[in-house]
Amino acid sequence: MQHSGAFSKNELSNVKRTGANASPTGADLANFLRSKSKYKTQGAIMVANILDKTTASRITSIMNLLDDIESA
Repeated sequence: MQHSGAFSKNELSNVKRTGANASPTGADLANFLRSKSKYKTQGAIMVANILDKTTASRITSIMNLLDDIESA
């Protein structure tokens, strides 16, 4: 997140860091991304570039969305 350019330093300062050596845990990052719609969008754009077909197919919410679109 820090090197993606998707988030400002100010935004990243809002991430709670409860892990070892004051690093953010996966839960900390998830809570941050869920805290504002803007963060959700920025996070989705950030990871879209690194997801491949196999990884994306394991994300239930993506599969449910695609199934809904396909059946519409």
